Amino acid sequence: MFPLLNDLRLAVRRLRHQPGFTLVAICTLALGLGANTAIFALIRATMLQALPVSRPNELYRLGDTNNCCVNSGLQGSYSLFSYRLYSQLRDGSPEFSSLAGFQATAPVVPIRLAGSAVASTAHAEFVSGNYFTTFGVGPTRGRVLDPSDDRPGAVPVFVMSHRLWAEAYAADESLVGRNLDVGGTPMTLVGVAAAGFFGDTFRPDPADLWIPVNLEPLMHAAGSILARADEDWLYAVGRLAPGVSVGPLQIHVTTELQQWLAAQTFLTSTQRASLARQHIVVSSAAAGIPILRDAYSQSLYVLFAMAALVLLIACANLANLLLARAPRGEAALRAALGASTRVMMRQSMSEGVVLALAGAAGALVVSVLATRTMLDLAFPAAGYVPVDVGVSAPILAFAVALAVLTGVGFSVWPAWVASRTDPILALRGTGRGAAGSGFLPNRLLVVAQVALSLVLLTGAGLLGRSLEQLEQQPLGFKTANRFVAYVAPPALAGDVERLSSLYAALLDHVSRIPGVTHASYSLYSPMEGNNWSSSIAIEGRPIDANHRDTSSWNRIGPDYFDTLGTRLVAGRTILATDRPGTEHVAVVNQTFAKRFFPDSTAIDHHVGIGGAEHAHDFAIIGIVEDVKYTQASEPVRPMLFLPTLQTATYADPSDAKTQARSTLATTVVLDTAPGTTSLEPELRRALAAADPGLAVLRVRSLAQQVGLNFRVNRLLADLTAAYGLLALALASLGLYGVTAYGVSRRRREIGVRLALGATPSSVVREVLVRAGLETGIGLVVGLPLAWLASGTLRALLYGVEVRNPAVLALAALALGTSTIMAAFFPARRASAVNPTEALRSETP
Repeated sequence: MFPLLNDLRLAVRRLRHQPGFTLVAICTLALGLGANTAIFALIRATMLQALPVSRPNELYRLGDTNNCCVNSGLQGSYSLFSYRLYSQLRDGSPEFSSLAGFQATAPVVPIRLAGSAVASTAHAEFVSGNYFTTFGVGPTRGRVLDPSDDRPGAVPVFVMSHRLWAEAYAADESLVGRNLDVGGTPMTLVGVAAAGFFGDTFRPDPADLWIPVNLEPLMHAAGSILARADEDWLYAVGRLAPGVSVGPLQIHVTTELQQWLAAQTFLTSTQRASLARQHIVVSSAAAGIPILRDAYSQSLYVLFAMAALVLLIACANLANLLLARAPRGEAALRAALGASTRVMMRQSMSEGVVLALAGAAGALVVSVLATRTMLDLAFPAAGYVPVDVGVSAPILAFAVALAVLTGVGFSVWPAWVASRTDPILALRGTGRGAAGSGFLPNRLLVVAQVALSLVLLTGAGLLGRSLEQLEQQPLGFKTANRFVAYVAPPALAGDVERLSSLYAALLDHVSRIPGVTHASYSLYSPMEGNNWSSSIAIEGRPIDANHRDTSSWNRIGPDYFDTLGTRLVAGRTILATDRPGTEHVAVVNQTFAKRFFPDSTAIDHHVGIGGAEHAHDFAIIGIVEDVKYTQASEPVRPMLFLPTLQTATYADPSDAKTQARSTLATTVVLDTAPGTTSLEPELRRALAAADPGLAVLRVRSLAQQVGLNFRVNRLLADLTAAYGLLALALASLGLYGVTAYGVSRRRREIGVRLALGATPSSVVREVLVRAGLETGIGLVVGLPLAWLASGTLRALLYGVEVRNPAVLALAALALGTSTIMAAFFPARRASAVNPTEALRSETP
């Protein structure tokens, strides 16, 4: 123990005497270790960290996939459940001491104090009455929900998050027990949840309001799905009873599922034939519903691998610096005085560990800043992300452990080289002659740096090119000078007369805003993350019960396509005259026309949403170009556009409610004059003038909305580009250092050559040739590595060949050019050596 302490003291003393080297080494380590620590912090927060609840390891989930919103039809592997199915599983699964159900999404709703005209917004989630007891979460103030709050006819109540209570209401204790208007429904706030609890899911902007699920019909009177057995929209998480095993439980809940499905009337004969394949996977819910994990895990692992490559390059650079700063004569003298190989290696590695631990302190600062930057890149529009960017005990332990490994890693080779020095060199004198075999390790490290840098630069080039392809693809609409406002309309679903007056007033007031050239409204807007899809029936087209025709659909107002800048291909668009009392019409996109009418025009044919009885509901009057409404990386889906208030008659009450709910426009789209930067205040005033009950949830530019779809791609592209530039700088610095070191060792040789008539240009050329050879070998080694590594990015690329020769060649060219330029400066210094001074400095 004491020899080790002495070695550490000696290391600190030596580093203090070389402040320049020490500062460079610590900064290099801070960047390399900080990049890895930041990625580890995100991986831990999104994939490894448990929910801040009581005994999270007892929580298990029915399902193992993440779905969105509301789904219908069989799922195969079930993860979403209708309220009726959830109730059946809750009551029929005694293996759970408690099984909670909760909404798969947390939509934005307006919230205001009773009697106040000013509304704010919050994310709200419908939950079962046993939600808080299942998760083991208590209140900070008041009480949490209980099963009595979740009965039909119960007094409307809700619970608020501690974060929203503290930030939006200044922790006002008098708020508990007061009435608030939530989404147009008066409710009483009965309690504030425990501090730190953000709900059931790691995601940006989690729920801040928890509302009993049996209030869903009250809040969505015209379009309630609580009683619909064919609409799946709830996750289910339970706490296992003592002694229960997951295997038998999984068999039990799968049997319950199949028996329940067999008793339902909404299944087709084809669906009934596949009941045996419907099942439920029981999975751990200690970390909640892992939406962030599934969305970002692959990207984070790629970034972790790239950060590790940066650290390896930094280690190679530091190993080179250690080799350069420890003259072999000193090592030879120590060996001649009796220092053993073990002692010399231990002392050298102690110095590396001291440097690495000092770098780890800086790495923690870099990590906090980098983590915050990565969160801003990944979630640019989020108000809150439940990720703690501070330094916790696990992150500190990771940074220290990685620092120790790194310190040993970059110092072991220089230590071994020094320990193998022949003691006879101490008697011969040091510093003479040309670079010998002792210089070989430096060159090998440069080769490794170049090879690893090429891998990083190639990955950065591929991901950057992929992002460019995503952003530059034709989307079917224009983003310049377009804005989208998300609104919460009054509870008027299906009330055609009042909605008609509301939409007319809306367009009238919005069109008067200075700078607005076109305005319209719709059920949802392109690439906002929403999609309505149903089976359809087409006039004259046979219906295949086993493979029903399906299409996405949207309800839009007049002037919608002109507002978005979507081109009309044939026919006409939807006009203000297409009202409920006129012929029902529809517009389709090109993909719809090509898929369902490959040999004829779609115009003048009829189509409807639902079964064969609806095949004549809407006459197709126009075809517009394809518009990307969902993921930009996915093919365009068939799309049907309907006038907002033209609805068909449905015998099924649930279908009728769905169609009525679709008449509520939730977005207002605007086309403005060039130079318009922000019109949110004017827009809010205009919408309030149209109807005070029309709450504005948020306003953003259409360009920003589209950009949010590329946040994962941009995070990858930006960070890999940063890693690539850092690797390029480190590789260039490494070659510069090795070349400068080689020139200093060959100073006498170069002086002799110049004295014998060699020209300065020939000296420069000779030094650059040597540097070029090292770079060339590194590129030769790196090319197959980059070629193989690029295959791991296949799932993250769009419109780019995985093994792209152009990207690989460009990366090699950039790396080769920068490293040779780095070698040029010591080459110039070599050509300026004064022969007389060089020979005199080597005279014993």
